[in-house]
Amino acid sequence: MGIVSDKNQRSYAFKKVVGNRQTDPDKQWYNEQSGILSNPHSTEVWMTDIPMTPPISTTSEIQVFNTITLTEDVTVPDKRSWLAQISGSQLNDFIPPRFGNGYFVRVFDNNLNEILTIDNSVWVFDYKNGVLWFEFNPETYGHTAPIKLKVYRYIGETLAEFSGSGGSTDYREFIPVKMHEYLTSEIPTHTSHTLPNSETFMMSSGSYLDVYFNGMLMAHTDVLRPHDYQELTTSSVEFNFRVPASNTLTYIIKRRPVTDFIPSKTTEYLTADITAGVAHTLPSGETFAMDTGLYLDIFFNGQLLTHNDGIRPHDYYEFTNSSIKFNFNVPTASMMTYIIRKRP
Repeated sequence: MGIVSDKNQRSYAFKKVVGNRQTDPDKQWYNEQSGILSNPHSTEVWMTDIPMTPPISTTSEIQVFNTITLTEDVTVPDKRSWLAQISGSQLNDFIPPRFGNGYFVRVFDNNLNEILTIDNSVWVFDYKNGVLWFEFNPETYGHTAPIKLKVYRYIGETLAEFSGSGGSTDYREFIPVKMHEYLTSEIPTHTSHTLPNSETFMMSSGSYLDVYFNGMLMAHTDVLRPHDYQELTTSSVEFNFRVPASNTLTYIIKRRPVTDFIPSKTTEYLTADITAGVAHTLPSGETFAMDTGLYLDIFFNGQLLTHNDGIRPHDYYEFTNSSIKFNFNVPTASMMTYIIRKRP
């Protein structure tokens, strides 16, 4: 095959980085249409539909920044790199214009004079990572620092939160549970029989519970005719024949009741600061099983926080089963999200 020129390679790579496709290397990146980014992690997959028109104010899925003052990246000379941060915490997941032209970031100088995309300072905004960079010092072209943005940020549910595939999760939902019961007395026909060990299962016409009689798989009653057994409650079954003593029943539970394992998601928009080291009670009377962050995930403006690990302090620690303490001051107008994976 022929050799792709350096110019075309650079054009292609740059347009992929900003989320656009390349149809012509002579087109500017902002004249190309949006493309598809590859191989996202589950924490990067958005589960909530983005409306074509941006909201006027912050919702549970979209955080609206009518004006956010950026922080200069002092490791880059000439004021050419600026970071979207709140209290030193880097923000990401800003919504690009592929979801609607209204999401296109608007850039302003400190005097709120807009810096257009055709400005000679030549800027590009990295929506995924919250970084604005200039090819040339913006102050050279009369733009007073610090730089400000009007932009929209996704703070809704991700695939990791939705499926429980991210963070710390109780995986018993997906690993079948097998137990045996040796009968010391018979089970009469059409009599409720409780599963041993206080086990429970999700009721769904036998889809999530297999019952074996002396190693023989039994059939669940369907709407057409009675079979061997039927589910009565999430912890009991009823047999359609007399099960005599001195036989072995085997139960394989493929899924627990839904109410036990679906994570609870609660959002909280802060109308006042949360001071570091001061107990903060979860909203809506929520409670969680305390276990060094195993059953509680906390997101600060969509960014997953880390729990103290006993070796060094991180972002927060559990105080009671309904409250936590942060190791930093959480400012007003922040959006907190709590994912509870297990109750006390």
